[in-house]
Amino acid sequence: MTKATGISTVIILIVIIALAYLVYQSTTNEPEEIVQEEQEQETILATTTLEVASSSDFTILLESKPTTGFSWMADFESEFIKLNSQDFISDTGTTTEATTTDEVGDSATTTEPEMIVGQGGQEKFEFTALQAGQTDITFTYSRPWESVQPLEIVIYHITITDDSDNSEPEAENPEDDETEE
Repeated sequence: MTKATGISTVIILIVIIALAYLVYQSTTNEPEEIVQEEQEQETILATTTLEVASSSDFTILLESKPTTGFSWMADFESEFIKLNSQDFISDTGTTTEATTTDEVGDSATTTEPEMIVGQGGQEKFEFTALQAGQTDITFTYSRPWESVQPLEIVIYHITITDDSDNSEPEAENPEDDETEE
């Protein structure tokens, strides 16, 4: 075998390997695109109307499985509503204690739900109505690091009245009032 034949053989092998790599890459990207298309089709839009008095607190509970990476994000107008807290309540009701230490060295013990992979529960959002008017809270259920459509979207139409005689309402999961679009 001559030197020119050896070089030609090496070049042909490099071209074959490069083509095989390109074919492999094109076939491994297809399932990811299909999953993203299916996820976009699964988006559910549910709407619920809620009336609260200004300066009163109200709670919204949404079904959740945070151990799967999905969580609810709330988007709202801060001039009408203030988010006081967001917590997860597990279906089992079991909790674990966690001790945290701050930068100064002070430690605090908190009780947190025991998280089992795939375990369900509810995300609890506690708000305060700040002033009279109408506004929306839009909840999106997604994995924050993914750049795809949310799995679910829930919109609460909030009417805030001047009447402060109303007691604290608690809004349940809107599955009963669900409308798909």
